Amino acid sequence: MINKKSHSTTQHQSVLKQVPNSKLIMAFGILSIIPGAFAFGLLGIVLGIITLSIASGSMELIEHNHNKYSEKSIKHLKIGRGCAIIGLILSSLIFIGLLIYAMSYSASLLGDSSYYM
Repeated sequence: MINKKSHSTTQHQSVLKQVPNSKLIMAFGILSIIPGAFAFGLLGIVLGIITLSIASGSMELIEHNHNKYSEKSIKHLKIGRGCAIIGLILSSLIFIGLLIYAMSYSASLLGDSSYYM
């Protein structure tokens, strides 16, 4: 009897669709975190923005037809979206920090008279 129940649940989930681009969103979301530390933040910012824009379209589809999509693909979408937000914040902070450092370094060079001679 337990096998029949698990079989019917498996059958029901196989009928459910995957959220469009859920795996792509998860992959880009994870990738947006890593470049924040290694590529001066620019690549992480770009990937984070792309991921959030793709995820917003998929989130609208879920809101209208929640029962149509599998829970696993919805979790992939939510994990990817969360990673994209984290990656975007980290990459932005690193990029802003590098800009502040570059501006302070260039300002110190401007005040140094030996730099011009």
